[in-house]
Amino acid sequence: MVPSYCDVLIVGAGPAGSSLAYYLSRKGLRVIIAEKKKKLEEPSRCAGFVPAAFLNLFEDKLDCIIQDIRYMETYIDGEKESVLRSPGYMIDRKKLVEENISKAIKSGCVFLDCAKVESIKSKSRLERGSFLIGISRKKKSLKIISRVIAGAGGAYSIVSSGLLGLGTQTSILGMNQLVKPSKEDDSYNTRVYFSKDITAGYAWIFPRGRYLDFGIGFLKGSKAAKHCKDLFSYHLENTIGSNYSKVTGVHTGLIPAGGIRGKVSGPGIVLIGDEAGLCNPVTGAGIYNAVLSARSVSKLIVETVKTGDVSILRGIRHIYEKEFMSSLSRALEKRKNMQKNWKYEDLEVLVKRCWPAFKDYWK
Repeated sequence: MVPSYCDVLIVGAGPAGSSLAYYLSRKGLRVIIAEKKKKLEEPSRCAGFVPAAFLNLFEDKLDCIIQDIRYMETYIDGEKESVLRSPGYMIDRKKLVEENISKAIKSGCVFLDCAKVESIKSKSRLERGSFLIGISRKKKSLKIISRVIAGAGGAYSIVSSGLLGLGTQTSILGMNQLVKPSKEDDSYNTRVYFSKDITAGYAWIFPRGRYLDFGIGFLKGSKAAKHCKDLFSYHLENTIGSNYSKVTGVHTGLIPAGGIRGKVSGPGIVLIGDEAGLCNPVTGAGIYNAVLSARSVSKLIVETVKTGDVSILRGIRHIYEKEFMSSLSRALEKRKNMQKNWKYEDLEVLVKRCWPAFKDYWK
């Protein structure tokens, strides 16, 4: 039976939402996660790279690590221009989410799949909570009262739009596919490819054990977007070759690229991960920031629930500015520079100014 009341209702069960449930449940809070999908993280639109510091965010050992990563190679018009030390891991994002939710459930969390949040009404005068949430799930209607509601729905959800009045985020369109090359790829490096036809974006090859994750990301609404299928096929064969087998289909999705959002909290409301605009506007990396934001925000939520003082959540803006603003502001500046000058400027000059593998990016 689904509880009619909780301390925190989390909308979205990706890396951010599942991690928040993990942290909060361990502190004894009553948590409900509402995930609209039937199957977690399917389809997966993420290559799955995280920096080495990712492991420090969890007290438990993680089973989602696929392999180590040592360097990032950057290619411009087919020529290798940089090999940058970039220690980290390739992870199975779906397994990460499943691990988080499993641990949260053991600590008392309630997980609802196929659960679409239809309405959220402020009920600040209610003795037991501040929000009344309407959820449709498997042809049934649920009403849940929650003291705090967390938006972890990715690029867009009802929390950021309905409660905070935020519009759609500036986004990059991403496409990826898992393939198995005929000749085993034993690389421990990620590879990034810049080409003028991938407008303000790049192609990538990330090793995942016996497989490779190939993808492209480009400016939404650009010429590349109009011919995305042909562009994807061309660069797949141009980088990996024609001797491979498809493990999955081609998945598409939006990658937020607008930087930290104007509002990240309200009375009893928090945004985390991609929904808070914490995805890197240039690289598209977002898993580490998603989990870090969940861990940081969880401390304020625990204090809020214990004291009943929802104004505590205002401190989230300060936390995000301290942890993310410097890197994301620089990345957003470079993203805008890249988009503005992509058509007219020499590609090598532009990439070396706007991609973090090169020293001019840090000037």
